[in-house]
Amino acid sequence: MRLLTVLLLSMPLLACGPEPFYDDNIGVEGIATEPGSLAGQWAFHLRYIDVAYVPLLAREVESGGDQYFLVDRAWDAASASYSESWTFCIDDNMETAGLRMTTPDATRDSVVLLDTAPTLEHASGEYGARDAVQLWALRDLPDLFNTPVPTPDNYQEAPQRDWIYDADGDGNLGCTMLLNGFLEGEDYYISRKINHFRGVVATPDQIFGLQSHSSSWSVLEATVLFAVHTGEIPSDDGWQHPDPKRNWFEQIRMADDASCDDVRRARESEQLSKLRPF
Repeated sequence: MRLLTVLLLSMPLLACGPEPFYDDNIGVEGIATEPGSLAGQWAFHLRYIDVAYVPLLAREVESGGDQYFLVDRAWDAASASYSESWTFCIDDNMETAGLRMTTPDATRDSVVLLDTAPTLEHASGEYGARDAVQLWALRDLPDLFNTPVPTPDNYQEAPQRDWIYDADGDGNLGCTMLLNGFLEGEDYYISRKINHFRGVVATPDQIFGLQSHSSSWSVLEATVLFAVHTGEIPSDDGWQHPDPKRNWFEQIRMADDASCDDVRRARESEQLSKLRPF
């Protein structure tokens, strides 16, 4: 009888496990998954929206866009951890104040995307990843996260000239971006972009949540003179849209042999959400 009582009292304790992670920023609860089950190829949609005051217009305007990636998430059973490698598939910038920056394919393909080490809590369904770095025509920075990017005033001097290169091979230093709208031309551009993600495993085939970002950039030269400039969006700056839900991400599982063409099809068919999925 005593043994039966001990067993009965122990059952609730044995049944208890980690509580599902509820992300109150998006109002969604994560689900539990098996260790290693989230490995594979994933289409990744990143939406980013910033707000900046434009003196010429005497008002604030929104800027930003959508980026799409193919992420290969690998599982290491020995360390019980994931790693992610990224392929850049689409860079779609929104029109801002009558101008739109277009990213040529050669420029997009030249961007260096550093691997990430996400935190995936299988029992609770929490997902997080920090320091997803994009390097646009930058290399060998002494401090990857804190070294100021070269500017139009110093990019031809040492040591800054050693940190930039003709990434897309078109004979112009930096990455070439096309300027369209009420002005037409080319910008020769460098940038360091850093994203942080936090969200939930919504289903075994879908992960989503919010993202924050920082960015430092320079237009070293341009065919439109006034376009030459440098700028920065610190992660704690007011440039990011005041509504945190305007900056979000979504991942959906793809076939093991998926390519960027499959990511493009997922976008066109709206298998990847066009609007925020939460």
